[in-house]
Amino acid sequence: MPQSPIIDDCIAACIQCSIECDNCAEASSRMTSMGDCVQACRKCSDTCRFCVDALQVGSYADCDECAEACDSCATICDRYDDEHCRKCAEACRKCDAACRAVIDQLNLYGALDSVPERLARETAGPGGL
Repeated sequence: MPQSPIIDDCIAACIQCSIECDNCAEASSRMTSMGDCVQACRKCSDTCRFCVDALQVGSYADCDECAEACDSCATICDRYDDEHCRKCAEACRKCDAACRAVIDQLNLYGALDSVPERLARETAGPGGL
């Protein structure tokens, strides 16, 4: 089944966010004062990976949790002036927005069943698939 661009964008954002969170957690783990950052980044990275796995099999159940983890992680990383925290917060905000776009699209249809097919048809343009 073809993925819609909105799902593809969400998957890409989740992957990039996971990478940036892993980088930030690694860099921050060398500083004892950044324990909250390390913990938030690890949780966010794990949540992003779960969300990617779910999206790839057509489940959208993890999008809300992923958006929340990204929002929380961005808020914590914004407290620090380090470059890795800035990059992480930026990736988290993009992932949060991408997950919320998926959620908004699902809310538009009001049901999870057959949404991927509708999204694919909708984004395929005139003539459908």
